[in-house]
Amino acid sequence: MRIEGAEILIGALPLAPAPRLHVSAELWGRDARDEPIPVCWLSRMLEPRRAGERWEFALELDPAFLAAAQATVPFELRELRVQDPDSEVVYDRLARLAIVDEFPRALAQQAGPHTRANVTGFQPALMLVHGHCSGGSIWPAADFAQPKLEFLDPNANRTHDQFAQLIAARAGGGAPSFGVVAHSQGGAAALQLLTYHTSGLIFAIGGRRIQSLATPYQGTPLASLGGFSCGVNNDMTPAVQRPGSRASRARSAEVWYWTTSNLGSVCNFLASLILSAPEDGVVEQFRGQLPGANNLGHSIGWCHTTGMSNPAGYTDHARNQGMDSPRRGDTQGDAHAPAWPPIDPRPRESRGSGTRRRRRRIHRQPHRPPARAAQVPVVVLDNLSTGHREAVRVPFEHCVSSPIARRSRRCSPSTSPARSCTSPPSATWASRSRIPRSTYRENVIHTFHLLEEMRAAGIQDLV
Repeated sequence: MRIEGAEILIGALPLAPAPRLHVSAELWGRDARDEPIPVCWLSRMLEPRRAGERWEFALELDPAFLAAAQATVPFELRELRVQDPDSEVVYDRLARLAIVDEFPRALAQQAGPHTRANVTGFQPALMLVHGHCSGGSIWPAADFAQPKLEFLDPNANRTHDQFAQLIAARAGGGAPSFGVVAHSQGGAAALQLLTYHTSGLIFAIGGRRIQSLATPYQGTPLASLGGFSCGVNNDMTPAVQRPGSRASRARSAEVWYWTTSNLGSVCNFLASLILSAPEDGVVEQFRGQLPGANNLGHSIGWCHTTGMSNPAGYTDHARNQGMDSPRRGDTQGDAHAPAWPPIDPRPRESRGSGTRRRRRRIHRQPHRPPARAAQVPVVVLDNLSTGHREAVRVPFEHCVSSPIARRSRRCSPSTSPARSCTSPPSATWASRSRIPRSTYRENVIHTFHLLEEMRAAGIQDLV
C-alpha cells in the first residue's frame, strides 16, 4: 500500500478479469494522547488499476477529514472490504492494514476537494431523472427553470450502480454542480451516485441535493415477481434494499422525499392484490421511507405512473414548482407539499388486513402551506381531567380548560320544529360494538363537535 497525493493505493492480486468493484475501509489515526481515533470512512465504486501484474484500488481521501479529526501517525485501515457493487457479496476482507507511508504534511492544510469553498462560481443546474423502465421524458418542462438537464434512458432495466453511472455521464463536464429531482428508481440511483461516486452532485449548491418522488427505498414486491414491463430488477426487491446500511445512513440526510397513493379506485387492480395500502400501484407507503432522510409528506390522489386510475405523481405542478424552489435558494420549498401524519412503520403482517384498509374513504386535502407555530397562535382545548397543566408547553393564557362537548345544540325539536334530528349511522354501529359508550362519546362524537365549531369559526388548521 502507498500514498499518492490524496489517494490511498491498495495492492491486490488479480484472480479474474478486472471487474467493477466496491471497495471500502475505515481510516484510523492517533490523537494527542496516542489513543486510536477514527478519521473517516472511505468507500468507492471503482475499476482496479493495472500496476504490472498487480491491481491497485484507489481510495480518495478528503484532506478536510484529517484536519477535523486532528489525527496523527500512525494511520491504518480497518474493516477493508472488496465487494460486488450490485449484490454486495464480500470477495475479500481484511481486519487491519497499516499505512506505511505518511500523508504529505501540506495535505491536511488544504481545503478538501468536496467542500463548498471549491465550488463558488458554479451555476447550479437541476437534473431531472425518470425511473425504472420509463418510456421517456416524464417531468413537465414548464415546471422547472433553467439551467436544467434531463436524463433519458428509455425502456431500460438497470442496477442502481449502472443507473448512477449513467446519471454522472449525462452531467459530464457541462454541469460541475447539479442537484437531482428523481422519480421512482431514479431516487435510489441518485443516492448511490452521491454515496459512492465523484460527480457534480457532490458540489450541489442550494437547499437540497436529492429530491425524490415515489422511490421504493425499501423495495417493492413487484420487482421480484417480474411485475415490471422490463423484467425482474433485483436491486429493487425488498430483500435486497438496505436503507439502514452504513452507506445510506451517511448520506440519507441529504435526501428529501415524497410518497403517494391513490384516491378512490386502486391504481392497479392486480398490484393491489399484492401491495399493502396505502400504495400508488407500484410502491407501498411504508416501503417508500428512507431512515434518516427528510420526509416531506404523503400525497393522496396520485398514482405511480400514467395509465392508472389517478394522475401520475410527477404531473403535480404545485409539487414540481416546490422542488424547483430550493435550487434557486428558496428555503420555503416545503410549503408546496401538504403535511400528513407519520405512517405506521410496522410490517404488513402486523398491521392487519390490507383489504380492510383499502375500504377506508380518504379525502384529498388542498395543497396549502402548513401552519407555522411562529406565525399562528396556538390554543389548547383540554378539560385536563386526566392530565397536568404543567405538561402543556404553551403560554398559560393560551390554555383553555374547557370540555369540547360544551357546545350549543343546533338541531332541537323544541327550537326548530321544521327540522328533525336523526342518529348518525356511526351511533347505531357503536351500540352494537364492544367499544364503551363513554370512550366512543369522548373520542368520536366530541371530535365531530370540535370540527363543526372550527368550521363555523373559520379555523382551517388542526394539529
